[in-house]
Amino acid sequence: RKPLSLILDEVERKRKLRERQNSIVSNGSSNEKIEQTEENFSKKFDKFKRSKNLLLKYRIYEFLRRPSTLLATIYHFVAFILVMACLLVSVAPQMDKNFQKWGGKSVILFILERIVVIWFSVEYLIRFWSCNWQQKYQGRRGKWNFVKSSAHLVDLFVIVLSVWVMVWPHEGHEVFAFRAFRGFHRFFQIVQIIITERQLRPWNLFLSVLYDQREQLMIIFYLEIVIFSLLAYLTFLLEHQNNEMIDSMAEAFWWSIVTLTTVGYGDKVPISWAGQILSATFILLGICVFALPAGIIGTGLALKLEQVEQSRQRRQKANSAARLIQRAWFCYRHHQSCLQLTKFFHHQPGDIYKAIVFENITKTFISLIQFHLAKKHFKHINKTVNLRNVIESFKYGQADTFQRLNELNRSIDWIVKRLSMNEYRSQSESKSKSKQKIIIETDNEQNRIDVFGSKKTFHNIDDLNCPLCWNHFKQLKQ
Repeated sequence: RKPLSLILDEVERKRKLRERQNSIVSNGSSNEKIEQTEENFSKKFDKFKRSKNLLLKYRIYEFLRRPSTLLATIYHFVAFILVMACLLVSVAPQMDKNFQKWGGKSVILFILERIVVIWFSVEYLIRFWSCNWQQKYQGRRGKWNFVKSSAHLVDLFVIVLSVWVMVWPHEGHEVFAFRAFRGFHRFFQIVQIIITERQLRPWNLFLSVLYDQREQLMIIFYLEIVIFSLLAYLTFLLEHQNNEMIDSMAEAFWWSIVTLTTVGYGDKVPISWAGQILSATFILLGICVFALPAGIIGTGLALKLEQVEQSRQRRQKANSAARLIQRAWFCYRHHQSCLQLTKFFHHQPGDIYKAIVFENITKTFISLIQFHLAKKHFKHINKTVNLRNVIESFKYGQADTFQRLNELNRSIDWIVKRLSMNEYRSQSESKSKSKQKIIIETDNEQNRIDVFGSKKTFHNIDDLNCPLCWNHFKQLKQ
């Protein structure tokens, strides 16, 4: 075995040799170091510049697509007001004939059209430039994906038509329809922007309600189809010979749809009294049937909203409980480490050890405050009373109480019935016993009269064990 000193010397020599080799490999000339430093600095600067550029694009894109600040909301509101003003100015000549003589149409509408077109074009170009902060819109393929998306295609279509109307002025209903379309397009775009944070949640909720109530809705839909077909067929049978308005099954189906949906255009009506009675009956039936889906969907939506609220409350309680457990663990861990350090370094007078102890005491104090805050929040959440849940619990508790009272009432009735039956049975048994006793007494009396020929032989009927009577009986028998 080698002595310990030789082993340590060998280890030290190998360590120095390894450090020398690493220094030779890693260290180059000073120029190489400077170039490497400059290259690293340029890479970091490019990365910082790229991140800053992406941050700017992100802010601009969010400003245009997801307004979360007051300035962004004002911007979109002003854009909508501008588009609607352009639409109203284009409507004004049709409302007032003197408007065209004032020259307002040629000046105000001209200015508003140019402002709207320039505004939309600049906004579209800015969104096209700032969209590559998202990974799916980076590169040429990403830009093409941005352009061919449905919402951006509609925007591009509106801009192209606006430029076409501005460059080649036209008049007529087509131009007015386009301006109305542009106004409504901007309106729905602003509505989508305003609710963009929650735009999928209501639709998912509504679709989940339709999926949950699909069986009931399919039954109602099938019933409506049957009623449609039956009304159309019966009306055709009653009206096709004398009524020119309903002389085919297609017209009968059209009339049945218009009638049962309570639209009632009046272009086709039954003329026979049988057809009128039939249509009146089916109209009442159609009103009842068509009101059912609205009630089913409304009830399902209310139940779904209640489930969502309950799940939100449960999730909030679970998060609060998890936070409380986490704070309790942090408090316990810091408290134990603080106790260990204070015991271990109690004899050390140095400032370093005191600083360590004070730091752990501070951590323990902060963890205690966080624990008490989490505990207070958890108690507050548990104390939060939901009026609907209270009413439901009271309703269920009241129903349970009524059920128990009904069971108790039935039990009391059964007991009273049993007691009355037992009393009646005991009375009947006593009556039967008294009757049997009377019958036995009469039989004994008759036997005594037959044997002795006199009623007065014994002192009483049941006194055969009397010694005088028994002696008298023996004498008579002898």
